[in-house]
Amino acid sequence: GDYDFERQAFFQHLGAVGFVFGNCRAGRLADQTGVMDRFKARINAERRELAQRIAVTRSEAKGSALAAALMTGDRSFLSEEQQEDLRGSGLAHLLAISGLHLGLAAGVFYMGLYRVLALIEPLSVRFPVQKLAASGALLAITVYLLFSGASISTQRAYVMLSVVLLCSLFDQPILSFQTLSMAMIAVFIMTPWAVTTPGYQMSFASTGALISVYQNGFKPSGKGQGSRRLQQARLWVFGLFITSLVAGLATFPFALFHFDRAAPLGLLANMTVMPIISLVCVPLAAITAILFPFGWEGPFLGLLSQSLDWVLSLAEFFNRELEADWLPSIGRMPVASFGLLILGLLFGVVHGISQRVIVVVSVIAALIWWVSRPVPVLIQMETGRLFVREDADWFEVRSGAGGLKPLRFADVPTRSCRDGCALPLMGGGFVSVTQEP
Repeated sequence: GDYDFERQAFFQHLGAVGFVFGNCRAGRLADQTGVMDRFKARINAERRELAQRIAVTRSEAKGSALAAALMTGDRSFLSEEQQEDLRGSGLAHLLAISGLHLGLAAGVFYMGLYRVLALIEPLSVRFPVQKLAASGALLAITVYLLFSGASISTQRAYVMLSVVLLCSLFDQPILSFQTLSMAMIAVFIMTPWAVTTPGYQMSFASTGALISVYQNGFKPSGKGQGSRRLQQARLWVFGLFITSLVAGLATFPFALFHFDRAAPLGLLANMTVMPIISLVCVPLAAITAILFPFGWEGPFLGLLSQSLDWVLSLAEFFNRELEADWLPSIGRMPVASFGLLILGLLFGVVHGISQRVIVVVSVIAALIWWVSRPVPVLIQMETGRLFVREDADWFEVRSGAGGLKPLRFADVPTRSCRDGCALPLMGGGFVSVTQEP
């Protein structure tokens, strides 16, 4: 039941992984044979060069590594501690270029082009400048898609945004659930195996839940005391709260099932960080991207790195100072509990609050089933002997090759081995398991 690296490597067409001793020397890669292979190699080379340029230019600011990740999708410049802080604080979605990044980037490019084109009188009186701006925004997010690595969440967001922009070009109504369905079909056709990955599941679950909540009218009317600016600010804060809450709840089961962890303080962390991302980081990133070809990006890249430095500091605060990952360990989530949670999520997304009874019953049944399952216990003796308790039985895990090879949670037996049994290990070999009296 663990994360299967072998399956992931198979679909990524990786024949082997390994390491070497000594220093690396510069060499030449084999020439790509196909047109698409050459195109991908060129894009990856340009993407890596751009990421290195961003990270190295402002190496004094730790936010430069996050800037490279946001603009190119290359996370290799981020330290392990920084990535762990983002995961533990519930801000790891910032590393996955998705609807947040593409949506804000498209909005910045659209509004910028719209304002500029509207000032050109011969153009604005003869052509609909909003459609020209939409065409420019579509081109911008296409370039962003190519340079970001085109992950599953990026593909989903790109298809949905493209449908929205194309609908505006042809004066057609924009229907959110239809755009989500188109994105799901498109991603499934391109990469069918992606449906088993956490990125696919979490991306579509959070998006579907957000669409359902907002389409069912879960938003304030905007009427109230105060000026128009105050009412707009109230609406924005409420939208930020609802978006963070709904997306966090929708992805919560997937995080627990796939990674055995969650970020209970993710809502508070997102409420604190997302205004910085939306109002400061994304506009600066868009301006930096526009100025890169001219070599004028220096000042704006510095401001972007500094603002992302604040984001990393807040992530560290929520993860380390507040100990965000304080959920009690109750064992790995059973598949049955995961299925019940998905059932409740589907009914909630498709039918809204009209089927809230089924949603509540599914969640309660999933929790009862999960809590009632016994928690496996592993004890390592000072002599190196390993003992595992599954249900009411104790087993000793022994290696038959003079040393214990990597053992996965899924290798622990769920059946009685009173007469002994052998378990296969990754990389070959086996361990013998016998029940202790």
